[in-house]
Amino acid sequence: MIGDHAQRFAFCQWLLQQHEQNENFIREMLWSNEATFTWDGINNSYNEHVRSFEIPYAFKRRGFQQRFSSNVWSGVFNGQLLPN
Repeated sequence: MIGDHAQRFAFCQWLLQQHEQNENFIREMLWSNEATFTWDGINNSYNEHVRSFEIPYAFKRRGFQQRFSSNVWSGVFNGQLLPN
């Protein structure tokens, strides 16, 4: 998000400190993502960002329900792919 650079930097510093104390710390984190597949393509709203300098409150109109959709989740933990 815009304006959260200090928080991101603090998180990176914390993550590096944890890694220095335990070299397996990052490997033992659960990394995950999800996506929604629809009949007309993929819609992953978690990675979708709308930014506009002219209209600061710009948004992309979406329906609340989509026909024929399936939500898929997966993750990586300890170097292993976790299935949906």
